[in-house]
Formats: sequence, C-alpha cells, structure tokens
Amino acid sequence: MKQCGECQYLKTSIVVDGQCPCVEKDEYRFANDYYAETCDSFFRVGWGYRSEAMKAIADADRYVKEHTNSGPCFITTAIVHILGMGDTCEELQTLRAFRKNILQQDAKYRDLLLRYDAVGPVLARALACDEDRVQIAIDLLQIYIKGCVRYLKAGRVDDAIVLYTEMVERMISKYMLRCEFIPEVARDSYVQDCGGHGVLHFKQV
Repeated sequence: MKQCGECQYLKTSIVVDGQCPCVEKDEYRFANDYYAETCDSFFRVGWGYRSEAMKAIADADRYVKEHTNSGPCFITTAIVHILGMGDTCEELQTLRAFRKNILQQDAKYRDLLLRYDAVGPVLARALACDEDRVQIAIDLLQIYIKGCVRYLKAGRVDDAIVLYTEMVERMISKYMLRCEFIPEVARDSYVQDCGGHGVLHFKQV
C-alpha cells in the first residue's frame, strides 16, 4: 500500500500539526495517510530518501495516536479551537459519542466516514488559514454544530447527518476543494471503526 510519506511531492521536512505540505495538491497530509493509494500524482521517492520517508511516517503514526482520542473530527475541532472553547465542551463530547456509537458501528455510514476522512483535514487547514476564520467558525458553530447537537439529543440521527454533510459540502464549495475519486478497491479495504478522525486507514493486503 502507498503512503503519502513515500511520495516525492510530500515535503516531510516541514511539519505543521503533524502534517506535511503536498506541493502537487497544494494541501497538507499526514505522512502515514493512505490517500496516496488513490492519488494520480503519487510518485515514490528514491531509495536515498527512504529513511526520511519512514521516519516521517513513524512520526505521523505517533502524532495521530497521541491525538486520536482528543477530537471527533478535524473540522469541529478546528472550529472550537478557533473560538477558544475547551476540549471537553458539549459539542465535542456529543459528536465524539455520535462517531463512536453510531457512525463507526453501522455499515451504511461507511462511505460517509470515508469521504470525511479524505477531505476533513484539508478543510480544517483551509479554515484555520482563512483571515475571516473567527466569524466563519462562529457561523458554522451556531448553524451546523449546535444544530447537530440538538438533533442528536432529540434522537434525530438522520437529520444530524444531513446537516453535518451540508456543512462539509458548503466548505468544499467555499474553498474550491477538488474531491478525488476513491476507487472501489480502496473503499472495500477502508477500516470503518477507525473512521471520523481525519486519517484514512486501510486494511493491509
């Protein structure tokens, strides 16, 4: 399986919040991300750089492990951090439980999690770099995040999913993100019970 850290376009010498810039896609990616498996620009680095790539992948593994339990998704985490809200705020706690107890447990949400893991980190990065990020974060929190929390408390899971998906699609449109096609073979090997953390995990074959 291909990992982003093995690609010549990922600059592993530059690390921001555990991620490195991909100069080909103009976005940040974890070196251990299997996004490379579906990337038409993937080009493996020469053997002389193999040790650097392996170190970057190991560093990304460690970073993700340390931060996996602290957030339900990159977008919501970015929003609450921009607004100075605590990591144990109601919004994060509710969405964590939603991810763990519902989305990761039902096969019908597999494609939803896969799509989110593919675009979530890129959207969060774009939001964090937006000069209007505070006002945008306020709007997203009030309209979408709090709305999802209200739906979940009322047991309206489908409505919460529709609303959250609407937020993601709005951000994709705003930041003009090009969504890559994910082939069937990648979807088949996607590890759903690790989904929703903003990192693509695939079964080793």
